[in-house]
Amino acid sequence: MFLSTQARDNALHYQHSHIGYNYRMSNIVAGIGRGQMEVLNDRVEARRKMH
Repeated sequence: MFLSTQARDNALHYQHSHIGYNYRMSNIVAGIGRGQMEVLNDRVEARRKMH
């Protein structure tokens, strides 16, 4: 949890003692990802046929 919140320390100002991560995505990116999941099996099958 500490690293997923960008490793922000419990301080009065915005301070970091370690490198953290930011894996949040916007609503638009999430919507595009959901749309791509609907055709994922078709795309995997097409790639397997090509190879």
